[in-house]
Amino acid sequence: MFAQTGTAGQIVNGPAVSFTTGVLPSNIPLPTFTLVVPPGGQLYNPFNLYKPPAYADVATDLTGNIMWYFYPDDPTGDNTLTRPLTGRDFLTIQDGTAWNTNAKYGQYLRQIDLAGNVVREANTGVIQQALLALGAADAAPCIDIPRPPPAGTACLGTFHHDAIVTLPNGGLALLADIEKIFPPGTQGNTSGLPVDIVGDMIVVLDPDWQAVWNFDAFQHDSGPPQLDINRPAVLGETCAVGADTGCPQLFLLGPGIAYIHCPRMVGRAALPSDSEASPLTEPWGTTACGVNPVTEISPSGSPPSV
Repeated sequence: MFAQTGTAGQIVNGPAVSFTTGVLPSNIPLPTFTLVVPPGGQLYNPFNLYKPPAYADVATDLTGNIMWYFYPDDPTGDNTLTRPLTGRDFLTIQDGTAWNTNAKYGQYLRQIDLAGNVVREANTGVIQQALLALGAADAAPCIDIPRPPPAGTACLGTFHHDAIVTLPNGGLALLADIEKIFPPGTQGNTSGLPVDIVGDMIVVLDPDWQAVWNFDAFQHDSGPPQLDINRPAVLGETCAVGADTGCPQLFLLGPGIAYIHCPRMVGRAALPSDSEASPLTEPWGTTACGVNPVTEISPSGSPPSV
């Protein structure tokens, strides 16, 4: 390990020295493991779907011995450790109040070092304002919205699932959820009320974490070969306020609005990976509410390469 000295906000690493760790703390929930693979090393981000206990992130050898842990200093103890970075840092999505005092889940994107220090961060409010300046109308804040919200109202609620340094210049892409109100009857709803649907937005940040591009699934929802806004969840799953369904925190749902329809409309991003020669091909943003068919982003929607 090595010591760190902080002066006026600048952290300087000292020389590496040998160190034997002490006993793991008893007041932090730590998962246990069973050996199923040969010896090596693994990094885990256990997630308990918004239920206690909130487990720490851990690195173990493959006999299950914990060698490192990270437990965020936030209101819930939950976080999504998305990717390790070159240079020993990690990308995480963490909870806490940013601009919207009613929101606590997935409000911060943070780069942390091995000691848990925040190297840099962005929050939903800052990203919302940058996206609005780029013309992404669906990325509005989820506060100060008329009740009940009229059809066409949309807002960016949380970051979720993934953030990855994927562009050649060190820029990154992350997922955010967009909640949007649609006219009565959308997806076959028979309540006569406007319908609340959650979709996804892919946001690309430059190396200084300034928003430079986005892909909004709701702008590509007119049907094949892209997404179909009128296709409901295969098993009819829905979200509800306070339900343990894997759905995000809801902001527009309330009196005069039909229950929210899942799943999210998921885009498949063909973005160059920072660790692989081939593009990222797995679908992003699946949810416990089900999965709609994915769609490739067309060449005209390609993210910036600068």
